[in-house]
Amino acid sequence: MTYSEAIEQVMLHNGYYAPLKLIYDEIWKYLDKNSIAGKTPDKTIQERVQRDKRFTRMDSGVYALTEYLDKIPKDMIPSKASTFKHNESPINHIESESDFFRFMTSDKSINNKSRTNYLSWLRFLSQKHTIDSSLTKDGISEIIEKEKEYQKSRKIYNTQRDLGNFKSALRKYLSFIDSDYTKIQDETILSEIKKVEKNDNLEYTEIQSIKKSRIGQGIFRNNLIQYWKGCSISGYQFVDILIASHIKPWVNSNNTERLNTYNGLLLLPNFDKLFDKGYISFNSNGKIIFSRFFPETDRHLLNITPDTALKKVEEKHFSFLKYHNDNCLIQ
Repeated sequence: MTYSEAIEQVMLHNGYYAPLKLIYDEIWKYLDKNSIAGKTPDKTIQERVQRDKRFTRMDSGVYALTEYLDKIPKDMIPSKASTFKHNESPINHIESESDFFRFMTSDKSINNKSRTNYLSWLRFLSQKHTIDSSLTKDGISEIIEKEKEYQKSRKIYNTQRDLGNFKSALRKYLSFIDSDYTKIQDETILSEIKKVEKNDNLEYTEIQSIKKSRIGQGIFRNNLIQYWKGCSISGYQFVDILIASHIKPWVNSNNTERLNTYNGLLLLPNFDKLFDKGYISFNSNGKIIFSRFFPETDRHLLNITPDTALKKVEEKHFSFLKYHNDNCLIQ
């Protein structure tokens, strides 16, 4: 059985369409992974769904069997990208945008201005193109060719230099995909956990507390509940749904910092996710700082205003907040 035939089987058993992640997982029911050689399987799958006419892209990272599109509920099929203009809200954002930002931050050859430019250019491109893990070298060439046509009818990004900038940003994103950044981060966390477990200077209870603090549990969470008495921003007191979040990420902290109450916020899920991904931060006065990549329309939908602030800030919070501003906020 070929890759395309195996992909077909996955889609047939999932209602004629499937996200890439499902295909990656389920394709081995039909192919022998041990017999695969050469290119990495995920890359080959991406190329098949993009190039084989028997598959049609439905959405970012989601593909369907072209022959069976009429059998898929209409509300599952998004509007075509071509119906949107560049001055409208993007159809798609950049997949793993915050991880891509951190990947660039870890590359000392990329300065702040370049990081911001790359994200801005990719955000612009994402209004008409899919910027996700399915990107390939050929896909970059196709995007650039299409952009040459789009340039003729717009007033911005209409020079040869702009095409070069787009290509540079896309190549950098491709290097991010190829780097397996997320996997490396996961491996780093596992490595840190093993270091904690093997630390002879720590008591068993300390080891368990440090490990639990990584997922916002244990003594770290209990201390945050006692300190904040509710959500650090809204004051909401139903603690069962509040998330204990490190200001300076657990993986970048030492063992003392990992348990430090002043390195933590207790947040409602929407605030926690925005803070963790780097779309918001807070200054030393507790006032919210917005990433330039967190649009005002989205802020309005979530009812987050420039007046949003932490309930209190003490001097002991300062170094942790500064770390988050400098290293985690997407800017």
